Amino acid sequence: AFEYQPSFSPDGGKLLYTVWSDADMGALRELDLASGQTRTLSTQPGFYYGPRYSPDGSRIVYSRQGGGGLTGSLWSGTRGVFVMPAAGGAPVQVAKDGADPHFSADGQRVFFLTGGGLEKKLQSVGLAGERPRDVFSLKYVDHVAISPDGKSVAFTELFNGYVAPLPLTGGAIELSKDTTAIPVTKLGTDMGSYLHWGADSRTLHWMVGN
Repeated sequence: AFEYQPSFSPDGGKLLYTVWSDADMGALRELDLASGQTRTLSTQPGFYYGPRYSPDGSRIVYSRQGGGGLTGSLWSGTRGVFVMPAAGGAPVQVAKDGADPHFSADGQRVFFLTGGGLEKKLQSVGLAGERPRDVFSLKYVDHVAISPDGKSVAFTELFNGYVAPLPLTGGAIELSKDTTAIPVTKLGTDMGSYLHWGADSRTLHWMVGN
């Protein structure tokens, strides 16, 4: 099976990732780095994306999407953003649509992207899907990553990287390189894909290439 989208546990001892094969379709797996043992967390085939641990390692968040012309559409009925215990158990759907989910700094809310094109939003909900909130309205922004300490937001726009403080306001603001609502610092060009923070909330990582 092909392996994708790795994410370390907070203590660095485990690795969460997705797999895909044409025969068995997609699954969500966890690798124990000390023993080399793997276990499958998902209980049915599907299209799993972006799994991540909560800050204390007790929960996992991921999204399920639909299939396409190349992969087929079997097991596409259940979609959205889900939270489940890291030890295993029944997942809870916290949003009916969304991608690239990750936990807030205190682990009590989930951020995720919705929409597409020039009509994207970063939203957040509680662990049972309660208290939904719009955080950012996004136009030309391609990817958004909240720092582990919850104080900053990094984003890419037209292959350039930027960082800004995460506002604590109750309403959504427009996030872009030209926003005046919050100070924005340019990081550089050709930031590439898979933009993510280091555990110290002071470093950013990304990938450039095939």
